[in-house]
Amino acid sequence: MMFENNYKTKNIDTKSAEELFNELRENSELPRKTDGIMYILRSIDEQEKFTDTRCKIGETTNDLYNYVAQQFNPKNPYKLKIIGILRGGGWETIFHIRYRKYKIHNEWYEYTNEMSEFIKFLESKSYRANFTAKPIDYIKEKFELYQERYQTRIIETKSIEELYSNLYENSELPAKTDGFMYIIRSVDEQGQFTDTRCKIGNTKDNVNEYIAKEFDPKNPYNLIVVGILRGRGWEEIFHIRYSKYNIHHEWFDYFEEMLDFLHFLEDKGYNVK
Repeated sequence: MMFENNYKTKNIDTKSAEELFNELRENSELPRKTDGIMYILRSIDEQEKFTDTRCKIGETTNDLYNYVAQQFNPKNPYKLKIIGILRGGGWETIFHIRYRKYKIHNEWYEYTNEMSEFIKFLESKSYRANFTAKPIDYIKEKFELYQERYQTRIIETKSIEELYSNLYENSELPAKTDGFMYIIRSVDEQGQFTDTRCKIGNTKDNVNEYIAKEFDPKNPYNLIVVGILRGRGWEEIFHIRYSKYNIHHEWFDYFEEMLDFLHFLEDKGYNVK
């Protein structure tokens, strides 16, 4: 790993915690306590149980809770919980080197108890950052408020064809030239869906490039696009129609009719060639 070339201290991944700390100190390579914070995140379900064994090791100079809530939570199918935090963003690189054999993708790793033990050791060396471990989440979107913007009513219960006809009659069909709506799902290393959750979102940019840049680094699993439509406005209509399946943010329990609706709209000229 190229990170290790930046250090005089070697064998970062095999030394004991104390031996590593002492050598970093001797080489004047201990991270500065005033230079941001390092954190470890894990995903939890609605019962606040960990969903898997994966964790994110990162750093930030911003307010941690707002940073995670804005940058990670909307882009992850599950809520996130901070399970470790240290003063000194420089610890992130050292953790990346030390636990590289557990790396899965981007900055996501298989969680090991030794990570927590290493954090506790560093806390005893005055790198402790005070925080209360808790789930981070915004208040759920109130999709019913979206309905007020439309003359077309009962969006969530009409048949697909009837809904399309009503939107057409009320001149409320989204513009085909205004970006894209997409549906994405998480897959494991074998390409199998990891759960029943999906994200319904929109962008003006190339969808695959947008997902790779904005979502993949912040998600413990790889993401694939299962549907795209021309017209960002479809996102809001899908949010209303499937509001009862909403889990948090713009993540929903996947429902087969979502793809039926999407394929119907593709036949109406909203397909992306």
